[in-house]
Amino acid sequence: MQKLDLSNLTHQEKVQICISSLVGLFVCLLGSGVGNAVLVEISINIIFSAYFGICFILIGLLLIMRVNNLPDNSALSKKKKFLQYFGVLVLLSGVICFCLERDWNRYLGAHEKIPLYVILGVSLNFTLIFGFIDGINFLVGLFQKHWQRTVVETPNQIICILIASTTLGFIYGLMFGIMDIEDIKNYHRLERKLLLEEQICTPIACLIGLIAGFINEYLRLKGSLYMPYTFEHVIDPFTEEI
Repeated sequence: MQKLDLSNLTHQEKVQICISSLVGLFVCLLGSGVGNAVLVEISINIIFSAYFGICFILIGLLLIMRVNNLPDNSALSKKKKFLQYFGVLVLLSGVICFCLERDWNRYLGAHEKIPLYVILGVSLNFTLIFGFIDGINFLVGLFQKHWQRTVVETPNQIICILIASTTLGFIYGLMFGIMDIEDIKNYHRLERKLLLEEQICTPIACLIGLIAGFINEYLRLKGSLYMPYTFEHVIDPFTEEI
């Protein structure tokens, strides 16, 4: 594999990478902020718990079905087992939503909830960030020519965003569980804890967003130099579904 070489980029491509990095930063901040608020609501609101529990179960089942139906000539078929495990993780998150609601769960201690919030944080950030990116893909596609690639299209770009979103979700879920935010009933204390968590996690989210945006755009522009199959035309229902 060749080393990353920025010298082969034109001025316009460097500008595109900078813009992509800033967009990645914004998407990660937005996803993590919304995800953090949803974690709180899942813990204290029965309706939110049921809603997101059902959504995660449906998304997990759909993801597993799509992965199982990947054609053998698909680049993502090489990572089929990994994607199947991830589908099961999202499905499990749906079940966890029903376990973490404060009024439904009175037996798990703060430490036992930490791994559950980590799993939930990973699935939540994955779903939110890919949802935002799907919207960006749609908007950018309205102004592109039919032969131009959208913002996130190739299998390697999808894996890049998958790694970034799951890493961010892991960090937020871990911090949420460690700080025991879900069991705080006093509103002002809850607000202070959330602000403290955001102060700790926001710089990490910014860094992950910048790196993911940079790598994503570089793969879109120069991915064929590193993994030629990335730019081969394949019929890939999983990519279209994402």
